[in-house]
Amino acid sequence: MFKRLVTASLAVALLASACTSGDTDTDTDTDTAPEVNGQPVEGGTIVVASPGQLPAQGTLNPAVNTQGGMQRVAAPLFSGLVEIDESAQTVPALATEWEIQDDGQVYVFTLRDDVMFHDGEPLTAEDVKWTYEAALLRNHARTQSSIGPALAEPCTRAPEEPNCPSIEAKEASGDGPATVTFRFAQPYAPLLQQLTHTDGAILPKHIWEGQPPPTAAQPWPQGQDPVGTGAFRFVSHDASEVIYERNTDYFKEDLPHLERMVQRSVPTPTAQVQALLAGEVDWLWNVRGQDIATLEAAPDIVIVVGSQSAGGATNCIQKLAFNLWERGADPAAVRAGDVSPHPILGDVRVRQAMAHALELDVYVDQVLQNDGSQVATSPVSSEIEWAHTDAPIPAFDRDAARRLLDEAGWVSPEEGQTRMRDGQPLVID
Repeated sequence: MFKRLVTASLAVALLASACTSGDTDTDTDTDTAPEVNGQPVEGGTIVVASPGQLPAQGTLNPAVNTQGGMQRVAAPLFSGLVEIDESAQTVPALATEWEIQDDGQVYVFTLRDDVMFHDGEPLTAEDVKWTYEAALLRNHARTQSSIGPALAEPCTRAPEEPNCPSIEAKEASGDGPATVTFRFAQPYAPLLQQLTHTDGAILPKHIWEGQPPPTAAQPWPQGQDPVGTGAFRFVSHDASEVIYERNTDYFKEDLPHLERMVQRSVPTPTAQVQALLAGEVDWLWNVRGQDIATLEAAPDIVIVVGSQSAGGATNCIQKLAFNLWERGADPAAVRAGDVSPHPILGDVRVRQAMAHALELDVYVDQVLQNDGSQVATSPVSSEIEWAHTDAPIPAFDRDAARRLLDEAGWVSPEEGQTRMRDGQPLVID
């Protein structure tokens, strides 16, 4: 009998100006099992409490839908070219290795030759190319908006036939293994962070032969169960739970350890904790700070502190985003410099004052109740090593905040009254 587990979402860092929760996509390793005496448990079933309602039946396709709940539930079914390990390093998955050429403008991935889809068909280079052309670069919001515009040549758009000239597939032959090549207009550093099962789940092209390409509205052909290359195969899906079984043809040797996985809908955090304590589920994706002490007191529950948060991100930083321009401004006009700055937030001194006015340590302690979150040292997560550098984050300083607002012309008519400038109150709506 393995101990029941709960993951505390301890990787969520706070940007200096953060006061709202960011995206809480999960990027989780679904291959391994709980441990007993340091050894993985072989066989058995793990019951996972899935927050909120389960995704609708027939929608488990992370290549066309970035909704965090769907991606979390679908994760065990799919693989990407690479994955991110617990140290936030890129490691092989469907690709065994990769070569970066032309100072980062060209990436060549060598594919494994032992990967089978759940229906028994082998993975090909064309499957990878087609997945990007027909699914990811047309439907996946993050992949579409990041990789798509950076490619050397643009991909076709629906309803045209899917085609991305800058993604090349070469099948295995006597000359060597199968490869997939991405070509960019200029050096593109973040690619390896964007090819995991969350942002780059690879689909079986043959499923859609004679069918329209997948979309968020029609993720799979009518009546087709989800098919991927992940550690688990799809068994069933209803309103209360999704059931998977071990993929005996999984390309990672001796994995997964578990025989079955059940993802069960447990809508509220309170109900999830109660279900875990009662032994009705074995795993929670995360836990609120206010529940940690209760769970720590239970002898058969282990809280795992991870470097990742619960659908896609190893780099989750909560942010408060500012609109620096006139409301409703056209982005093209902003880029051309034809739009006036926001009358309040367009002034950097106001934004700096807001940052100085936030007691982030108190926010972590009293609002998040010490759930493991920590104050960021940079606007870019330390998990993204190529872009991260420790940068000065404004410290809590009421006097500095007042001084900056005074300098910007926002002054209080009287002590305790709303600051004004030119008859306008300092109010953001």
